[in-house]
This record gives sequence, C-alpha cells and structure tokens, in this order.
Amino acid sequence: MGLGRAGLLVAETNFHFKRTLEGGYESDRPWRSVSWLQGHGNQLVFKRALSWLDSDNPLRRDRAAAVLGRLRTSGWRPDRGPRYESFRLNRQESFDAIVAALQKESDAHTIASLVSALGHLDIEEAVPVVARFAEHGDKEVRFSVSWTLGCYQMIGCQCKCSSSLWTTPTVMFAIGPSSVLAYGRCRFKSTSRFVRQAS
Repeated sequence: MGLGRAGLLVAETNFHFKRTLEGGYESDRPWRSVSWLQGHGNQLVFKRALSWLDSDNPLRRDRAAAVLGRLRTSGWRPDRGPRYESFRLNRQESFDAIVAALQKESDAHTIASLVSALGHLDIEEAVPVVARFAEHGDKEVRFSVSWTLGCYQMIGCQCKCSSSLWTTPTVMFAIGPSSVLAYGRCRFKSTSRFVRQAS
C-alpha cells in the first residue's frame, strides 16, 4: 500500500528538513528546502523547527530560525501582496521561541539568523530585543541588526531602543534615512538569508 497523502507529506517534510543540513550555510540546495518548508507550514513543520532551536548543532538552529521567520500555510504567492498576513502560521509562537533562543545563543551565525527572522515577523516588540545586538563583535550580526531595524522603520515602527544605543553606528544606520539603503543593498537567498551586494 502507498503512504497516502498524509504519509507523503510527512515523508516530504522529513526529506526537506534533512536536506537543509547539506552543503554548509550558503549552498543553494539546502536553501531551496528551507524555502519549501517556509511555504508548506503546518504543525509538523512548526514543531520540528521548534525542536531544532534547542539542538546542539548550530546549523540546525540556524535553519530553524529561517523556517520560523517566514512560516506560512501553502497557497500564498508573492503576487498576492497584502493577503500574505492571512497565510502566516503561528507568528506569535515563533516570535516567542526566537526571542527565547536569542537569550542563550552564543554562535554568531545563528544569532544573525535569529535576528533576521525577527525582521520578517513584523512584531514591534522585536525592536528592543534586536537593538541589544547592535554592538556585537561579529559584522554579520551587526548587519542583521541594521537590516531588521530597517524593516521596522519602513513599516512605521518607532525605534524603542535604550538611549545608550541611539548613537551606535548600527542603530543610527537602521533608523535614519539610510534604512532604505540598508534594505536596497540586501539580496535574499531563498527568501530568507541575505548577503551584502558588492557596490
């Protein structure tokens, strides 16, 4: 007997989660699987991603952040614009899990991914959480902070940073007119990760 529709979905989900770990952080093939998981959101994908946030493997935690940041039910298409909101899945729960993960994360690459995921969730309470990493020693983390704060600036969010952070280069770059430039100089990899464009 065949697996049936539910069984096939489980098998396909397992396949894509496994493939996200192949080829290192920036290879195209694993990011295609991240994109698939983002667009086929269900409780199986959500719970698996949550469990990966607690993994000892930093690559698993990185991939989990990417999935949770843009998790949505199937059916949404980029040309549907404003209707995207209706397809989001477990946004608040994902936000809470990512914020909790940031409190204990030590791997810089994963911190950058978690911060970037908060930029996709459009929950304003992310701003002070993200701003705390504005002076992080890793440049990828600082760029993630700039990008994420820039996202909230562009949706009209007041930057709720402590006074000591207002004058840091990262925060000033993100909340001022340059926030548009910060966004414009990013390109997305499989709708989640980004790298700076060469000028």
